[in-house]
Amino acid sequence: MSYDAAAWDAIADAVDAGIVVIEPGGNGGLDLDDPSFDGVFDRRTNDHGGILVGGGYPSTSRRPRAWTGGSSYGSRLDAQGWYTGIVTATGGDDDGIWADLYFPDADPHRAYTQSFGGTSGASPMVAAAAACMQSVRRARGLDVLTPRELRSAIRSTGTPGVGERPIGAQPDVRRLLRDWGLR
Repeated sequence: MSYDAAAWDAIADAVDAGIVVIEPGGNGGLDLDDPSFDGVFDRRTNDHGGILVGGGYPSTSRRPRAWTGGSSYGSRLDAQGWYTGIVTATGGDDDGIWADLYFPDADPHRAYTQSFGGTSGASPMVAAAAACMQSVRRARGLDVLTPRELRSAIRSTGTPGVGERPIGAQPDVRRLLRDWGLR
């Protein structure tokens, strides 16, 4: 979305208003540092303040936190979640075509799949870590972190991705809360 100027402006406006924006980094295996993007993803000159999420192999695989070949990658990615093997409800609008995990009474409204993925699946994992952080701070009577502070906290406490293609750090909620949740 950041590649679209109107979307970039909307994200910047939301961040300036104190709203944390977590944005999927995109699929297709694109290098966001490629010169053909004209610096759109260069944080040094073009930072809207959102948290851009890449996708890696799940921690249950032989290559945890590594680029899967599907996620976009580059220095602009702040965090990562699982790109593959995500369990979710199927939504019921597909007649159970994706119901490979649980399909009670052939009812697609109650079906689950373990085949969901992409950076759209990775982003909610990062959003959950961010929500956990902010809720703990609020419960302790502390101010929530600004969007840029939260991005910095997630980047600095996460477990780095592995391999040559950067996809961001996988959030480490325990470390995030220890280092940022109490101060």
